[in-house]
Amino acid sequence: MFDLITKEAHKLQVLWSGSELYQAKGVSGEQYVVDLQRKICTCRRWEITGMPCKHGVASIWNMADNSGDVGIPEKWVNPIYFLDTWKRTYAFTINPINGRSMWKEPTANKLLPPIIVPQAGRPKKNRRKGIDENESMNNNGKLSRRGKSATCGNCGVYGHNKRGCPNGSQNVDQSNNGSKNVGQKRKKQADSSGTKKK
Repeated sequence: MFDLITKEAHKLQVLWSGSELYQAKGVSGEQYVVDLQRKICTCRRWEITGMPCKHGVASIWNMADNSGDVGIPEKWVNPIYFLDTWKRTYAFTINPINGRSMWKEPTANKLLPPIIVPQAGRPKKNRRKGIDENESMNNNGKLSRRGKSATCGNCGVYGHNKRGCPNGSQNVDQSNNGSKNVGQKRKKQADSSGTKKK
């Protein structure tokens, strides 16, 4: 893996900024900032993999050309990739165990699943709709006005409607009485026409 990275690093052009920061520029024009002190690159491959990216390797070589004590590039690789680390990881022994048929029964109380009591009635098929979802249309074919703000038709104030207007409550009462009278007249006319037909 590191050999492939070093081959790609030969194609890069590196500029030193005078501190620990380097600018690595590729053939296609892309450029990244490398911080050798923090061991990070703006391409983020060094931080994710723990192995210097091609920009980091090119910056290490540039630092070595300017009489910097950097050592070999493999020294900058995270110790997790070293053979000694692998040997320490698998140095201990894993003891064998018997099969499940030979396991002892636990003496403590077993954790049982909760008892589910079926609810009375037929279960609902439709899901519960959220508050922000559109409600279904009512019998008249109009959407419900539930949750919507109202503006008064008399005074134009936001927050109440014409029926609850404190300024024109008398006019509203009269108009309501008038509408009730009209409804009663229509009902009487319908009843009288029905009796005549019979």
